[in-house]
Amino acid sequence: MKDEPGRPFRSRVAIQRCEDYEPERVEEAVRTAVALCLEGRSLDLGEGSVLVKPNVLAPRPPEDGVCTHPAVVSAVLAVLREAGATELVVGDSSGGTGVRPDVTDRSLEASGIAEAAASAGARVVAFDREEPVLVPNPRGPGEAPLALSRVAVEAGCLVSLPKLKTHTLTLLTGAVKNLFGTVPGGAKREYHRRNPSVESFSNLLLDIVELLKPVLHVVDAVEAMQGSGPSAGSVRRVGLIVAGTDPVAVDAVLAAVMGVGPAEVPTTRLGAARGLGEADLDRIEVVGVPLSEARVPGFRLPPGARLISHLPPGLTRWAVSLATTRPAFIAGRCTGCGQCVKNCPVDALSLTGGVPELSSEKCIGCFCCHELCPSQAVSIRYRHPLTNLLLRPDRGAPFRSTGAGRRRRRT
Repeated sequence: MKDEPGRPFRSRVAIQRCEDYEPERVEEAVRTAVALCLEGRSLDLGEGSVLVKPNVLAPRPPEDGVCTHPAVVSAVLAVLREAGATELVVGDSSGGTGVRPDVTDRSLEASGIAEAAASAGARVVAFDREEPVLVPNPRGPGEAPLALSRVAVEAGCLVSLPKLKTHTLTLLTGAVKNLFGTVPGGAKREYHRRNPSVESFSNLLLDIVELLKPVLHVVDAVEAMQGSGPSAGSVRRVGLIVAGTDPVAVDAVLAAVMGVGPAEVPTTRLGAARGLGEADLDRIEVVGVPLSEARVPGFRLPPGARLISHLPPGLTRWAVSLATTRPAFIAGRCTGCGQCVKNCPVDALSLTGGVPELSSEKCIGCFCCHELCPSQAVSIRYRHPLTNLLLRPDRGAPFRSTGAGRRRRRT
């Protein structure tokens, strides 16, 4: 990133009002936001296909607020056609595909994205149907190569369409986190296992951003997910489309909309430190709707997301023990399907009499079980009983620990 002559560098992020998913209204908001963030420049579409990568987490309908809305996908495809794209591809790899290879196909159908893409003449691709390609790690030969979708690696350019949601691990899933879907199939499970801390996992996400270099991010924030995101929270009407070319700056603005300091989001803080984008709101030029008017009051965050920052200095270790969260299973919802057990990257779960049982000693707090449970039967509980008593997070049956000894903590 280079500063512009005569003034400090300012990334540019556009915010537009869009109160519902009426197609014409969405297309107008998307078209305006993209034009504003580009500031008269044309998109560099490269050579070959243009890959549009929405958030297609699970087989859930649009009204659940889990996947990018198909109206946003349609609008972006129309804008790209006008910009000169001739070969459009819409693709993703949903969660849980290491266990069921057809999950992405079902997710594309259930979300309405497959139909929207086909109507626009775009090819629809489930990344799990192909062998991944190994790409050298941008941090150097000492780091393990990354297994990514061949379609994503070989595309002329990539346009990312995140859905604004909270996330129990990274606090926010936006422009940076959305690209984890370019990791096909069971490789996602392996990457969670290899990166058990928030920082290491966040750096993995930033490695993917650095490799794929998306040219544009258009965020569906018409309806967002608050609370226990990215799949079990509640839908909150935000009424915004957000667009930008700098993924770190886009996420910094999204964090501010949620009422969170950009530095509190690990991918944003680390992304700025690595020079992959701008996280300082004073150096981000927000155009369209002013940020002061776009902020959402009372946006609920995941349990434990900000507990440490509100405690007195010098109590960090105690604070970590209070803020550490673990999955808990709601007996009335759990069907005993075993998806949580099959998708756990560190084998911390087992089925005992059809009921999930957690080994707290093994658990790394990645919350794949929470993210991928088809019945939303996994809630978030603090590990410390005092915190549960005081803050009363999502109710669920207390987890049963089958491990002994010192428990691992996230850092």
